[in-house]
Amino acid sequence: MTGDKVIKTFAQIILNNIRKTDYGIRYGGEEFLIVCPHMDYQQVIRKAEEMRKELEEANVDGIKITASFGVTSLGLHPDKSLEELIDIADQALYNAKSLGRNTVKFL
Repeated sequence: MTGDKVIKTFAQIILNNIRKTDYGIRYGGEEFLIVCPHMDYQQVIRKAEEMRKELEEANVDGIKITASFGVTSLGLHPDKSLEELIDIADQALYNAKSLGRNTVKFL
């Protein structure tokens, strides 16, 4: 169905934009987790913004795709566990959504 096509398109755009050393994981119904080792936070923000723009340009059966990204960095939170980093990124995502969606927010 159309919802499945949107998810597949979203996933393909992510896979096309990450490096072989990165991980793109479907993390929930409509959430994806992207892990980018060896990238500083500025590179990650730039990459998230590039993906957001590409998703915005996609069209699936007449439906425009938009995405909000919550971003964080181990480099800025070196004492945090992976679970804590995911929670921080999730908080950034909720901030992005509350600011009007279709944006990249960093914490």
